[in-house]
Amino acid sequence: METFKLTGVHPLLAAQDDGGDDSTSRASKIRKVTASTNASRAKVFFDVSVTSDEALASSSSSIVLELFDDEAPAACSRFARSCEGGDVEAVFRDTVDVHDDLRVVLNVKASLGGGALAEEGTLTHAAAGVVGVDRSSGDVSILTEACESLDASHQVIGRVVNGMDFLRALTHRGKGEGKAKSVKLEAMGVVRGGADVSTLVGISAKARAEAAKKAREEAEKLKNETPQETMDRLSRESAKKGAELAELVRSKAAPAAKSAAKPAAKKGMLDSVLGGDGDDDDSDSDSDSE
Repeated sequence: METFKLTGVHPLLAAQDDGGDDSTSRASKIRKVTASTNASRAKVFFDVSVTSDEALASSSSSIVLELFDDEAPAACSRFARSCEGGDVEAVFRDTVDVHDDLRVVLNVKASLGGGALAEEGTLTHAAAGVVGVDRSSGDVSILTEACESLDASHQVIGRVVNGMDFLRALTHRGKGEGKAKSVKLEAMGVVRGGADVSTLVGISAKARAEAAKKAREEAEKLKNETPQETMDRLSRESAKKGAELAELVRSKAAPAAKSAAKPAAKKGMLDSVLGGDGDDDDSDSDSDSE
């Protein structure tokens, strides 16, 4: 039943469907996007948090995507470059869109660069967990149900290898349950060279835990401040900013001053033989002393 949970297709029906041309059958398409993890493919991880939600109250998870960079190299390379810097706010909008029973969409602030994506390969959105990029806008759709109609507008770039249960909990809601009110990306990164999925989950989870701990400590410290401590803190922060600005000015001014000051001409061997300004000065001083 694992196949049914993942794809929505009963194994017996999939076997019947597989009786035709293997390159075009539905079962073959599903296998291509749900095959076992390829260790050589690049992995992208996201830390996703949910707040103000009854079903997933203040929860978070690490989502790991395996990129099909051997099937769609151009699209995967562009997506990986966008995520590589780890600056979520520079690439994606603040919140994540949740489409009930279908997909979670990461909205980009601008197209992923390089214009519209060309169609690559033969992979389709034939199973839950498939990741596709809108060829025009660059928005990223992570499917929680098969949706082959997206093939016309999206390029398949990868699949989910960790965090599928969390994503399904966002889109598959019980009767009367509304969509999650606030779903945010907290961190992201790219690891190449066949990184182990469990290692990636550990890295992102650790970063998330450290960030949460630091935020709690800062909030507690500010909460318990006395008026005098607040004044002292603001004074320290102001002094620190002033020092940073002064250092910035010095770092900018030093190269300009250095280029403006011309170095004195170095006296060569020929000057010593024929006599130069230095020699004239020495002879003058000698005659004066006489």
